[in-house]
Amino acid sequence: MSSMQTKSAGRRARRPEFKAGAIRLVLDEGKTIGAVARELDLTPSSLGVWVARAQADRTRGKTGLTSEERAELAWLRKENRELRMERDILKKATAFFAHFCGSDPFPESSPYNKGMLSPTSSA
Repeated sequence: MSSMQTKSAGRRARRPEFKAGAIRLVLDEGKTIGAVARELDLTPSSLGVWVARAQADRTRGKTGLTSEERAELAWLRKENRELRMERDILKKATAFFAHFCGSDPFPESSPYNKGMLSPTSSA
């Protein structure tokens, strides 16, 4: 194994310089993804992903998500997951306290009972 790569959990982690060089061969020198993949002992699918992401970054998102957009999307998905968990916990707490207090968490005058909102909708 060369100093340009390390082995971890069945996948080889490549250094950014190595990836940049492979991408440059495809985008700037016009070589095919398959030829560069064979030359550098990569899978064509991995190199294809690298090239697609680099193209998106170079065109500022016109050919796909940029690195910044991918990072923001990942952050937003994580935030969404956390907010859903918090909402579910609050719904369960509301039902728990309503049960022990003897009151209906959604009384007749509530918009939930009038069909305007559902308890699971995000208002």
